[in-house]
Amino acid sequence: MIYGLLLPRFTMPTWLSGLILGVIATLVLWFIVAPIKGRPLANGWVPQTMLVVLVIHAVWGVGVGLILSLLASRSSLRARPAP
Repeated sequence: MIYGLLLPRFTMPTWLSGLILGVIATLVLWFIVAPIKGRPLANGWVPQTMLVVLVIHAVWGVGVGLILSLLASRSSLRARPAP
């Protein structure tokens, strides 16, 4: 929700801000959620597993950035009064 509210203020391309969102989500998973659940930090520091999780979250973030930018452009078109 915070990302959606901040998206119009970003000056970088939406895919890049979405990629950053995905990396942040991965870091939260590795260093906050995993210890709370009793799992090892960063998937036990296994490089292959870490890469898979990072790629999944990065692709998710790019998708969120692109979809939100498309939805925002569609809603701004609807908000315009008809000529």
